[in-house]
Amino acid sequence: MGTVSEKATRWWWVRHAPVSHLRHQIYGNTDPDCDTSQTQAFASLARRLPGDAVWVVSSLRRTHQTARAIGRGGYALPELLEEPDLGEQNFGDLHGRAHTEHAAARCDSFSAARGG
Repeated sequence: MGTVSEKATRWWWVRHAPVSHLRHQIYGNTDPDCDTSQTQAFASLARRLPGDAVWVVSSLRRTHQTARAIGRGGYALPELLEEPDLGEQNFGDLHGRAHTEHAAARCDSFSAARGG
């Protein structure tokens, strides 16, 4: 009987950079650019991430932009593996709607029971 080796996989989830120009809107699976201007934040993150990581991104532009910003911050970025199934969900008619407008319009019994 062979020996069993244990190997753990650690996940470091990095959310995309802010979509500042749509801060108060629902944008879901639409593909707006994100704001990668906070170079200090990306440099700080680059120092904290493990150097031998496999990078998986969705097909959305903002995930690629965020990864490249971390690379510019000093991380030796490997090839990005694109996984389309990691993309954001489609919010349909809610795309472009303000979060506050959506919250105000929620008057169904489920939302009311939850206090929202």
